Amino acid sequence: MVKPVPLVRVEGPSRERGRAYGRLAGDRIQKSLDIYMPAFAERAGLEWPQVKGLARQFAAKMADFDPDIVVEMEAIAQGAEQEFEAIVALNSRTELLFWAGKRSSESNADGCTSVACLEEATRDGHLLMGQNWDWLPPCRDSVIVLAMKPDIGPAILTLVEAGIVCRIGLNGAGLGVVGNFLQSDQDIGREGIPIAIIRRRILTRERLSLALGDVLRTPRAFSSNHVLAQTPGEAIDLETSPDDAFPLFPEQGILVHSNHFRSLVAQAKLKDTGVIQFPDSLYRDHRVRSALAPKRGSITVTDLQEALRDHYGVPESVCRHVPEKVEKGTICTVASVVMDVTAGKLWAAPGPVCENDYSQYTLE
Repeated sequence: MVKPVPLVRVEGPSRERGRAYGRLAGDRIQKSLDIYMPAFAERAGLEWPQVKGLARQFAAKMADFDPDIVVEMEAIAQGAEQEFEAIVALNSRTELLFWAGKRSSESNADGCTSVACLEEATRDGHLLMGQNWDWLPPCRDSVIVLAMKPDIGPAILTLVEAGIVCRIGLNGAGLGVVGNFLQSDQDIGREGIPIAIIRRRILTRERLSLALGDVLRTPRAFSSNHVLAQTPGEAIDLETSPDDAFPLFPEQGILVHSNHFRSLVAQAKLKDTGVIQFPDSLYRDHRVRSALAPKRGSITVTDLQEALRDHYGVPESVCRHVPEKVEKGTICTVASVVMDVTAGKLWAAPGPVCENDYSQYTLE
């Protein structure tokens, strides 16, 4: 059993909030950088001066998209005593790690299993969401839960790697987001808005329609899956590539996704290069749905937690373990999250989730 994921709580306008984030999470931000600075070179062939140059390009795109987020990242850098480009690089880490377009077992990638259960499927009539985030084992020491109370807009609760502004979370308007790594033949050195910034924009919104519009209209730099849901009663999955977006909808109130394109239109239009890396994706989403479907109408937070502990196919299971023979590109479940979006509560457990307890975090 390891310690719970630490909580960092900040409030106020962008600059004040960012400085507090950087100061309070400074040690873990340094751990994030210790992980990614060598990874950019090893995996993408990008030395630090090149990373900084690309980060400035991404920052310019972000400034056009959302000037406040750039102010916040500048302040995070100040609070953590880091370079601004370092914080931008962390928030663009997927786009940078795959800048050269590596698509197979030569390059590891995020593996995730996510789920949303609408009110009709749950015991208490609450919107429940969850996700296992599978990634590099050292990231277990850099993850935090970030609680933000901005001066404008809804409060936000999100699990992130320290230094990053959003990953998995919910907001005070009853809107939640989880997501999954996807990769297609469009993902080679594309400029656009990084995934972390898109997810953050989603959680600034008070209406699902606005959040969906942000994903659809934003110039994207890399493929990703976004599961968006808002209480009462709606969830929509958007499988995205840089050029396209493909919607999927719940089946009898349950929506599950892993790391391959499920839309038939997407399968016809794109080459799915991520499923080569994660063939286990083809059964992980089925395993979670099969665990929850018989409980439709009575699903609880505990049921989601247990579904995310599934070990079929271990170590390449929903609860992903480090294999006995550790190879280049090895990933494991870094953290597991279950959210009661209606109640504004989030439970997080360090991975592997079968060995650790969930701790509860709240918006307020």
